[in-house]
Amino acid sequence: MTPVDDLGFTDISPYGSEINTPAIADLARRGVSFTNYHTATNCALTRAMLLTRVNNHRAGGEK
Repeated sequence: MTPVDDLGFTDISPYGSEINTPAIADLARRGVSFTNYHTATNCALTRAMLLTRVNNHRAGGEK
């Protein structure tokens, strides 16, 4: 498996990339999609926001 921490918005097939991402495309076809999603200064903070559904400051990130 390839980690996807460093992908951009348009690097996956549901959003127009030439890179084939069948699992992500399948999720998008079934209606799973992120809207109004923001990233933080590094992967760990972004992952914390994604998993907790709150801003990284509230998720125990940067102070």
